[in-house]
Amino acid sequence: MKYIQTQDASLRELVKIAQATPACLVCFEADYSTCHRTYVARAARQLGGPKVTQLTAKTALPDLGYPQAA
Repeated sequence: MKYIQTQDASLRELVKIAQATPACLVCFEADYSTCHRTYVARAARQLGGPKVTQLTAKTALPDLGYPQAA
């Protein structure tokens, strides 16, 4: 989390891309609760990015880590 806090420019670029086109953060970790992509997505959300939805092999789950802004 400390590292993510130093990545404001990168996060803002991610927000810009995600607002312009469908976007998905992926990695090899199957469990989103232990994956870095969850923290990146949440940080982008805090900067105005789209709501976070966790995709799993069986379903899509709303991310409950932070309140979803309107």
